[in-house]
Amino acid sequence: MQHPPQMKEDRLEEYLGASSNFPLLVESWANAAYWFNQAVAETLDTVAVFKLETTIEVLFRSEDMAGSKSRLRESFEAFFGLKGAQQYPGSALTVDQFILNITTARSRVAHGTWPTINTDLPGYRKQKPIDRRELEMIAGQLLVRFAHFLELYGAARETSDSMDTFFGWIKVNQ
Repeated sequence: MQHPPQMKEDRLEEYLGASSNFPLLVESWANAAYWFNQAVAETLDTVAVFKLETTIEVLFRSEDMAGSKSRLRESFEAFFGLKGAQQYPGSALTVDQFILNITTARSRVAHGTWPTINTDLPGYRKQKPIDRRELEMIAGQLLVRFAHFLELYGAARETSDSMDTFFGWIKVNQ
């Protein structure tokens, strides 16, 4: 794999100035960066996990819970080379368990079936609860890797502004 080109100094400026060849991909990144900022500033773990999962959903343009799970699986494979049954390094959970935990936590906090004003997140079906710091690390890595691969994608003179095409390109060129 070739060395990455110089990273853009201000991807947000690229988004706001509508100067990208990939406006949908850059919009996803910019919106996800906003949600990530909101999440790390959040004092409640429950709400932070909600915002971190939203970060990832927005980054990959997930449209519903099933779409979110699917995109998360794709992202773990594309960005980390990990499939569902594999254990995420440094975690007691497999990729599939991790994905189920974060999508469930977000949904239950958003819909009021888990308490919002609480510092502890219950585990889903007796699994280890999602750890905020672990999710922050993963969401942050996804944001950085997305930006990195977007630079490579543009340098390769790709033209499709599609998340599916982008993921496919990453899997082939990683």
